Amino acid sequence: MLVLKEDNLCLLTYILHFLNSTTILFYHDITSSKLDVNGWRWFREFVEQLPIPMPNDEITSTITTLDAQLIDDYVCRIYCLTDEETYYIKRYRELLLQTK
Repeated sequence: MLVLKEDNLCLLTYILHFLNSTTILFYHDITSSKLDVNGWRWFREFVEQLPIPMPNDEITSTITTLDAQLIDDYVCRIYCLTDEETYYIKRYRELLLQTK
C-alpha cells in the first residue's frame, strides 16, 4: 500500500507514471522474482528499492501531461540513459508484448 503524507494528486500521478514505465519494469524484472511469464511479484521489499527520483515541480508537471510512449522517453532522459540503452529498453518492451 502506498501512503502519501499529503493529498497531492500530481505526486501520485508522478509515481504511477514511473511505476508503469518500461524503464522501471525492466529494472524490476532483473531485480525481483517473476510470478510467471506474464507477471511480476510486486512485493513491498522490491518496490521500496525502485530508484524513483524525488520530483521537483518541473518534472512533476511535465510527466503528468505526457502519454505512455513519451513517458518512457522522458523517464529514460531523467536517468541519463544513452540512446543505445534507451533503444534496448524499448526493444525489451516490444519483446514482452510479443510473448503475450
